[in-house]
Amino acid sequence: MARAALLGLLLVVLLAAPAAAEIYRWVDAQGREHFTTRIEDVPAGQREGAEAEAAGRRPLNRADPGAARRPALEPPAERKLWEVPEEKPEGRDESWWRGQHVRHVERVAELEAEIAEWERLGVTQPPAPRNFSNASRRQWQRYMGRWKARQRAERELETARKSLARFEERARRAGVPPGWLR
Repeated sequence: MARAALLGLLLVVLLAAPAAAEIYRWVDAQGREHFTTRIEDVPAGQREGAEAEAAGRRPLNRADPGAARRPALEPPAERKLWEVPEEKPEGRDESWWRGQHVRHVERVAELEAEIAEWERLGVTQPPAPRNFSNASRRQWQRYMGRWKARQRAERELETARKSLARFEERARRAGVPPGWLR
């Protein structure tokens, strides 16, 4: 009976030995991961790293084999309980909101200046029909071109003003502090 118990114990020890074997991991040139229990299967240039990992110097995450290639996440910065974290509206910072607002305002100012220049040049009313005009054909065509350019600028100015109003409304809804848009 003692002999059978000893034989059973020896059998359990022999069967448990492969379970305690080291697991070696290496990555080939194509970036694929390989695992083995035999160090002889690991390419010669990769053996040192595989042995170090198996020895426990670098943890092996079996649930996510790609974790070794990804950078570790930084722990969240500690903050005091009375500090309120600064939130970024729509995930954007103050400089982005200021820049977008300046871009909209500058476009409106640019179009207003263009229309003022047309006013200065005397392009203030639509041209008379060609057959009733005292101007030469060339003068009439030049004025007609200027009038169309002024109309285009007026349409663009209306669109730019609407775009600016929509942007300011978007900023208001996102909770952007009013000082950011000045």
